[in-house]
Amino acid sequence: YSRITIAEGPGNLATLKPKTQKQVEAVFRRYAIPQPEKEHLHVTMASDIPLEKGMASSTADIAGMAAGLSAYFGLDLTQADIGSLCTGIEPSDNLMFERLNLFNHISGAVLKEFEGTVAADILIIDFHGGIDTMTFNETQDDYSPADLDAFAEIVAQFEKGVRSNSLKDIGAACTQSALLN
Repeated sequence: YSRITIAEGPGNLATLKPKTQKQVEAVFRRYAIPQPEKEHLHVTMASDIPLEKGMASSTADIAGMAAGLSAYFGLDLTQADIGSLCTGIEPSDNLMFERLNLFNHISGAVLKEFEGTVAADILIIDFHGGIDTMTFNETQDDYSPADLDAFAEIVAQFEKGVRSNSLKDIGAACTQSALLN
């Protein structure tokens, strides 16, 4: 998790990570918060999420900042609002949603919601490499009609796995999705 605390105090927004600073600017702009309010925001951030591993560390930071500002200023942002704000900064994961869904990481649209969740223990093996997801997303080619057909099958297999609580189907769908991308 990214843990963000926003309190009144000496402003320290200049010390935040660049993407998190962009999120502050986006929230202030979209919700017409007076700029002088920034001078009184004191933010602390901490995260246990490894960087450059494709584990949504940036999304956790910028989604957490949007949620924190929403709470601080009483904005009542929805999960969809936060998703839209995040994808305005960079391609983002769907971690701001409580329900399992298929999320367009570029536009912020929820393409499909899945019924249910599946509990699982997951083993992650780190080969000490890293990924710059911004560069990765900039170099992605458009999908061919065959790719889109394959993806529709992947989504169907994933949905079947969720409905039947089958980790085998979910894992196979996730693997095929990773290979397609």
